[in-house]
Amino acid sequence: MTALNHADMIFYKGMAADRVYAGSVKVWERFSPLNLTGCKVWLDASKLAVPNGAPVSSWTNLAGSPHPALLGSPSPVMMTNAINTSMPCVRVTQGQGRWRFTGLDLDREYTAFIVARRWQLRGGRILTSLGTTSNFLIGWHGNEFECMYQEGWFNTPGPTGGLLSTTAWRMYSADGSASNTSRLFGFGYLLGQHPTPPASKGWGGTLNISGYTNDVDIAVSQQADCDVAELIVYNRKMPDLERQRVESYLMTKWNPITAFKPTDLGSNLVAWFDAKDAASVQRGTGPSTRGAYYGVYNWKNKGAGAMTLTQYTDAYRPLYTSGVSVNFAQGEIMNPANAPASFDVYVVSRPNLAGDWRTLLRSAQGHEMIIEHNSNRLGVYTTTAFNPAGALEWPGVDGLGFARVAASTATLISRDGGPLTATATALPAGSPAATMFGGYASAPPSQPWGKVYEVIFVPYNLEGARLMIEGYLMHRHGFASLLPSNHPYKINPP
Repeated sequence: MTALNHADMIFYKGMAADRVYAGSVKVWERFSPLNLTGCKVWLDASKLAVPNGAPVSSWTNLAGSPHPALLGSPSPVMMTNAINTSMPCVRVTQGQGRWRFTGLDLDREYTAFIVARRWQLRGGRILTSLGTTSNFLIGWHGNEFECMYQEGWFNTPGPTGGLLSTTAWRMYSADGSASNTSRLFGFGYLLGQHPTPPASKGWGGTLNISGYTNDVDIAVSQQADCDVAELIVYNRKMPDLERQRVESYLMTKWNPITAFKPTDLGSNLVAWFDAKDAASVQRGTGPSTRGAYYGVYNWKNKGAGAMTLTQYTDAYRPLYTSGVSVNFAQGEIMNPANAPASFDVYVVSRPNLAGDWRTLLRSAQGHEMIIEHNSNRLGVYTTTAFNPAGALEWPGVDGLGFARVAASTATLISRDGGPLTATATALPAGSPAATMFGGYASAPPSQPWGKVYEVIFVPYNLEGARLMIEGYLMHRHGFASLLPSNHPYKINPP
């Protein structure tokens, strides 16, 4: 049970209380960022008395002056119910009004917190300092998030191998001082830290929302399409317990924060086959050669591309465990059409046990993902031989497989979010677009793969999205414990 003096929120008849009294003695008061010393910036969209869609021409700094100045026009607008059923945010649009602080008592000693997101997938900086001299940013940069810059990039991932930007809400915190290395946290979990304390560069008395210069040119200033719910900054590096108290306050207040979903990838979601979505797995309803069991004739693609998976021969259709998996047993296969010619593919699955070959994908050039017969070695099979991906194996257990596939190129394969391992031999020069899925199309089909829970195809070498998709899939299917200990989404999903 939470002690009263440690509670962040108390509700009475569904309403949040500001204070609690025992008789005439006040024994609890709702937490305020101003309860902790050194608060220099506090912007809170929930305290703006502005109706939905109305312009926000001024935004009071609840920590006192200076207040942010509005640069450009038209003004940002209020958006209600943008996070949950009651909490609003301020929406900033590229090329329009954005916020600027100057004259802040804020530099290398700081602890900063922000609840924000991109409301559409266009690059830019949401939280940054002014100008190119300090070049300081937290959270978002270009098409990446989960990154930070203060005298160099730090954390993994960062923009050199970073995550593709998402429209999901993020809660970042960051801290640093002249004598301590700077750190970045996501939802209270450490994402990374700089190897050395900052020599001279910090906020420099400035703070920008959307873009790090005042140039009208969006590409130069790196403005962002962003929703900002709350921003709190202190001019000291807080003890961890104080930082965690502010993080808890924000996550409780703004809960639920929207999680990543595959459709956030937009046109990069080439194909998405989701066995959890029973409506997307179409089965026969008439007479069947298999008695009362009706196989899958169409697994609908929920992605943006034209790829299809169908099987119109009743005897060859895989069976379906509703809401769980499409199950490829001996003699069952699906026929892809309009598959991508090169791709990254993710499959959450439980392959069949050792015995026959187990083929997930095959094209005219060979098998792009296959498990060797009478072993569990994972690799590809060209027209001449099986080529393992190093020592990678996939026995008959639940997990995640990944392959990066292109013609005339060695395929890169990983298991359960681990490192990429290349096959020793490149694929042939022809297109590896899949023409078989879940088995090998002999007569009858052979090499059955096993149970398939979810499959996602994205463009070839979309490395910026890999960790995010891995985290999403593994948490969704309850397999997050299989991720490596240093995976950024080992604890929380993206």
